[in-house]
Amino acid sequence: MATVKGLFGYHPKCKKIDLTHISFTDDVLIFCKGNIESVVGVISVLDHFYEMSGLKLNAAKCEIYTTGITSRNLEHLLQSTGFKHDYLSVRYLGVPLTTRKLKEKDRVVLIEKIKSKLHHWSGKFLSYAGRLELIRAVIFSISNY
Repeated sequence: MATVKGLFGYHPKCKKIDLTHISFTDDVLIFCKGNIESVVGVISVLDHFYEMSGLKLNAAKCEIYTTGITSRNLEHLLQSTGFKHDYLSVRYLGVPLTTRKLKEKDRVVLIEKIKSKLHHWSGKFLSYAGRLELIRAVIFSISNY
């Protein structure tokens, strides 16, 4: 909705699927165009949300990941937001965040973790039907994730 109103621009890789954000528990990943106007627009949307909900943004816990913007614009973004700057090649919930397609070695690590958890859970507490249902739910969740 904020992108339709022109408050901020889509990240170039996200416009096609209308992706502006992803939420996990108490984290939000926000994707926007890498210009000052878009970042200020995102912050204004968050400020409006906080006014309505009473939840306050803690800029000291926020990080901004950029690519393809000038160091001058980056400095201006950091000064105006109070966010920390970090570089991609970080892991979030065990998955590497990158600007490229995940490599097979990245996927193998994730799949092995899932297999070990399934084996551990299914052997201890679940009947055969319960194991099948757990596997179905995990595979469905992976495809959604």
